[in-house]
Amino acid sequence: KRDFFLNQGDQVWRKNQVLSSSANHFMAKLAPKYILSVVHKKISNLVYDLRNVDGSKAGKWHIKDLKKFDGNGLENLDHNSESSD
Repeated sequence: KRDFFLNQGDQVWRKNQVLSSSANHFMAKLAPKYILSVVHKKISNLVYDLRNVDGSKAGKWHIKDLKKFDGNGLENLDHNSESSD
């Protein structure tokens, strides 16, 4: 369960949902687990419209796929993600 709320402009880690593709020689398990994004708009307490850090649209995301950005890099996120879920 997520007990946090986000505001417009907050940075968050969003779960990277990619599929492997043998045609493109791409393996999903080697892709980053999370991507840094910015909250563009709060749709509800559970759904947020996100933008990528370059300003492009990232779509609407449920809070279960988001983690607060605390200023640290991914190395801390990966270690904490298994114990906090």
